[in-house]
Amino acid sequence: MPSRSARGLIAACLAAGVALVLLPGCLRYEESLVIADARGAGTLRIVVARPDEPLPGRLAELDRALATMLSQAALTENLPTGVRAEYATVRANDQIETHVTYAFDDIEKLLNWAAQRGARHPLSTLSVVPGRNGWEYTRRLGGLDPEWLRELQPFAQDCRFTFSVRAPGTLAEHNATKAQQDAATWELTAVELFATGGQTLRARFADGATAAMAATLVGAVAFLNLILLALWMWRRRAAGAA
Repeated sequence: MPSRSARGLIAACLAAGVALVLLPGCLRYEESLVIADARGAGTLRIVVARPDEPLPGRLAELDRALATMLSQAALTENLPTGVRAEYATVRANDQIETHVTYAFDDIEKLLNWAAQRGARHPLSTLSVVPGRNGWEYTRRLGGLDPEWLRELQPFAQDCRFTFSVRAPGTLAEHNATKAQQDAATWELTAVELFATGGQTLRARFADGATAAMAATLVGAVAFLNLILLALWMWRRRAAGAA
């Protein structure tokens, strides 16, 4: 059983929001979500790569907790109807890589299942909902206490986190580090993710009708501005002639 101090560290990492006991020795965390249609069907892929070697001191207990959280049972057990998963663990180049890909007919089913499993599931703080005008994506990642962060930092300096979402419609609002017309991507280091009190990743996609309406409105406003400008110039010229 983990010692009291180790349990505190595990709890602190779990409270950070991605069940991120992923910090110690982690080399890479990737999470890629694709919403394929208006019903919310799609896929979500998670890849976690970490060193295939023991960690020192109480971080070893933390690493064991991480291994449990990344087990096939933890990530795929009791999935609801309409959700299926493919799971694999690969050892190569002194690393352990865990791969899990979820396919679902409704993203809400997957996220409700993850939420029921609590903070120990990586998706427990992910929200994806169909808003009035399109899909809204929110990923909340809490910060870590500075004391815990100092202890973990030597093992997490090279740890990279990548989150991406692609959804129907056009990307209308976001705080991503990279953006495309229909996709948003966040690329962060562990220190960037947790040292500033955590991060909330946000993206909103406008559906086709909303985007077309916005473009039409912009075009109409520009057209009216041209009319007003022409009218102003005509009046100015008429006043000068008088």
